[in-house]
Amino acid sequence: METRPAEPEDEALVDQTTCPLCRQPNQCAYAAKLSDANACWCTRESFPERVLKSIPKKYAGKTCICQSCLQAIRANTFLQLP
Repeated sequence: METRPAEPEDEALVDQTTCPLCRQPNQCAYAAKLSDANACWCTRESFPERVLKSIPKKYAGKTCICQSCLQAIRANTFLQLP
């Protein structure tokens, strides 16, 4: 059985480089503080409302989902993790 890192107890400890859904690296150029954050993969994507609604409230506006979760939600194959 695959295990995921535990969710932070304190919202201030949210890791901006981690996807809030799968807790894997989100590859966000902005969160990684890369020199050209505009080159981030997410700037070339659209995020349907159902994607935004899938993010737990304590992570909304604090960290980005990863491209894999975005694709899974779009394809309706994403299973909400407990």
